[in-house]
Amino acid sequence: DKTRFQASWSDLAWKQWKLLPGAEHFSGTLSGSVENGLLTASMKQAKMPYETVFRAPLEIADGQATISWLNNDKGFQLDGRNIDVKAKAVHARGGFRYLQPANDEPRMGTPSTAQQPQIQPVQQPQIQATQQPQIQPVQPVAQQPVQMENGRIVYNRQYGNIPKGSYSGSTYTVKKGDTLFYIAWITGNDFRDLAQRNN
Repeated sequence: DKTRFQASWSDLAWKQWKLLPGAEHFSGTLSGSVENGLLTASMKQAKMPYETVFRAPLEIADGQATISWLNNDKGFQLDGRNIDVKAKAVHARGGFRYLQPANDEPRMGTPSTAQQPQIQPVQQPQIQATQQPQIQPVQPVAQQPVQMENGRIVYNRQYGNIPKGSYSGSTYTVKKGDTLFYIAWITGNDFRDLAQRNN
């Protein structure tokens, strides 16, 4: 589908629907096509109910993200960059990359661990967004358990500091409320491998 789109919105809200978390004070832009696009999003002073993941709504003081995607005959790639969320009890900053090559297994990592995108657009689209975000390298938060060293994410492995789940030796038991993808991202494991090791 070669249809192009461009949209912007301010202060949207919705209730949780199935696996889509609820949100409020959601603003952003969307541009591109089904094959290659860009989403910028922000939330301020918002509650985000997500009953299947969190016991109580996540209270977001300030959050922003830039998400881009490529979808063509070579596969699908989803990039999240400049993700910065300040909530009541946590401040998370980072990015992710999900790759689903056409004839290979899916992979999830960070933009810094995948230096070159493995899926290239067939032809470079010309996106004319009303407000083009500047893409910056993902910067680590100082004094945090997650740090960037030589282009790789390093976790200080102080597992007792993770508030949910439990460890027995080197095996982590996932409890309701954990996000397996986040744990895989933090530890540098493939989420399927982590799930298999923990039944």
